Amino acid sequence: MIISIISLGWLGLALYEELKDFYDVRGSYHFTKKNIKKEFFFDVNKTYVPRQVLDSNIIIINLPPSKISSPVNFLNFLKKIKDKKIIFISSIAICENKGVFNEQTVLNPIGKRACRIKELEDVVTSIIENNIIIRAAGLIGEGRNPAKILSGKKQVENGNVNLIERSDLIYIIKQALDEENIRLIHAVNQNHPLKSDYYNSICKKLGIEQIDFKQNIKTSEKIVETIHEKYQVTSSL
Repeated sequence: MIISIISLGWLGLALYEELKDFYDVRGSYHFTKKNIKKEFFFDVNKTYVPRQVLDSNIIIINLPPSKISSPVNFLNFLKKIKDKKIIFISSIAICENKGVFNEQTVLNPIGKRACRIKELEDVVTSIIENNIIIRAAGLIGEGRNPAKILSGKKQVENGNVNLIERSDLIYIIKQALDEENIRLIHAVNQNHPLKSDYYNSICKKLGIEQIDFKQNIKTSEKIVETIHEKYQVTSSL
């Protein structure tokens, strides 16, 4: 089985390392080479599609919406690979309102970012018959955590965290390689502590300044879950 990863960012490169001993895996870069065995240049906003992609059985599209600047070329790209299995890494940012969301929740986004994500998801599902959309929560792990950015900030809105460890997301993607029935997966840890509790515990552990949160915990309350038991992540954050 040949798998292409587009592209090799923080998640994509770690996914490549996880898969390379079991599959024929190649990955794309846009600006900087990653010094791996089977890498190739690819700009999804251009018309040319590399042979490495066209020869693949499974293509994992791992690009932030902001990196897809040409909807027309992205559409044409999908048409060229419509006979492949596509795993599209999306984002729970599409769930922009307050409340509890799962894969069955009907979404009617209003904000620019959420609308853009929905537009891309709709294009993928309309063209690619064998598709899986994975909506990833906020990625943490290997020293990466929003607490570092929020440290010292004042009057930060509180609410519940929606996060996932990079290793857990990679495990979900690996499961999805053989998935035949499920088409939409929310990749998110099922533990949703308050931001004030979780992030300040990380600040304390790292020895950095605490975060000052607003007292009204409902100001940005949103919980994202999955209905698919096999894809539930219940490990401690």
